[in-house]
Amino acid sequence: MGIQEKYVRQVIRELNTFGNLFFEIQNEPWSDNPKFFEKITETDTLTHPAPWQRIVETSNSASLEWQKKIAKIIVDEEKGLPNKHLIAQNIANFRNKIENPDPNVSIFNFHYAYPDAASANLGLKKAIGLDETGFMPQVDFLYRSQAWKFILAGGALYNNLDFSFTVGSEDGSYPIDAKTPGWGHAQYRKQLKIMKNFVDGFDFIRMKPDNSILQANKGQFVPFQVLAEPGKQYAIYLEKVVGNSILLNIPNGEYRVEWLNPVSGMTTKPEKIISRNGKAKLACPEFAEDIALRIVRL
Repeated sequence: MGIQEKYVRQVIRELNTFGNLFFEIQNEPWSDNPKFFEKITETDTLTHPAPWQRIVETSNSASLEWQKKIAKIIVDEEKGLPNKHLIAQNIANFRNKIENPDPNVSIFNFHYAYPDAASANLGLKKAIGLDETGFMPQVDFLYRSQAWKFILAGGALYNNLDFSFTVGSEDGSYPIDAKTPGWGHAQYRKQLKIMKNFVDGFDFIRMKPDNSILQANKGQFVPFQVLAEPGKQYAIYLEKVVGNSILLNIPNGEYRVEWLNPVSGMTTKPEKIISRNGKAKLACPEFAEDIALRIVRL
């Protein structure tokens, strides 16, 4: 531990002047000696074909204690330095309810995270991150929908594992082959920018995930996510809708609505809807894979 502490303190001192970084203590601390936590029953073998993709594993007690010591060393070393940095801890694959968070940690990261990795931990009032993706079929939609649902579930950070950035292809132009576990290319990164711009268009700090406001009126739809400030603003992401109408359980009033294509960034002409008796019906435009909806009270 003595050598490790000297190394950590040296790193902290050398990097203190840089403002564009945070310190994550350890990558996947559960991977070689995990504590078993949960079997995932609702996933599918198409997008998650490997056995490990259906198990949530967390760090064992020895690893958690070591990580806590490292976080304390980082905080202690920065006490005498001009700049302070955030500390991140890698929690688990997929999801986990964090019961005893280290107070020195400000970012709690998950790999391949489900939306409930974010929504279940909002009570911590800390940033929840999805900081590694991959091991799904190499299709834009699967990675794009993972990002949208996580962020609209209250996630604060999305970091795609993009293997198109390599030595010699620092511009992200390297073609990813089928053997590579991640995904990414220039057009996909533009789709992520569309998502970022959509979220930035809200006062999102005031919003929380709330899927209870949305239900099918005609037809049905599978995975969706809602980020809401009740009665004021709603960000909604829908995929694979069958039918053409949704029902919104929102306070009475007039609202401006606008649909967004997550691939092209094109939006529909804004329209007005009225909620009466706490309900408003809204027709869905036709779309291929997914669509986003912005609702703001007038």
